[in-house]
Amino acid sequence: KLQKQIDIIGGLQKIYFATYYGDLRKGTFEEIDSPDYIRELITGQGSIVDGFNSFLNQAVKPTSRQLVADFINPQTLNTRLRHTDIITQEYEGIFHGWCRASFVVASRDDAGNVVSLIFAVSDIENQVREEKARKEELAKALAEAE
Repeated sequence: KLQKQIDIIGGLQKIYFATYYGDLRKGTFEEIDSPDYIRELITGQGSIVDGFNSFLNQAVKPTSRQLVADFINPQTLNTRLRHTDIITQEYEGIFHGWCRASFVVASRDDAGNVVSLIFAVSDIENQVREEKARKEELAKALAEAE
């Protein structure tokens, strides 16, 4: 059973290029997995506020920083996750182009407050390019039809 759980977690991690575990009560985070080039810029554990700020300043393009700052704000996470177990935000990253950041609830207390969560980031650059190409083709087809 343990090997099955390890396999499931390993399989899910293939979707994300960086994953972190956060404890909202303690205000801490720790790296689960990330590539070396990110690990060199973002400390692997510590204060959740410092970790999020490091991520924001080191991995997010300036044009997306306010959007991501609002998304990763630990002061509002519990409220935004009150009635759901996952929230996502797309943004433009420094290393991977377009990315999708996700918060996934790992545990809650008896009152339903988020105790711990996973912060995971996936590369969606190819999906964004394909969607843009589809929109351009549609616009061209519409223009030709007129």
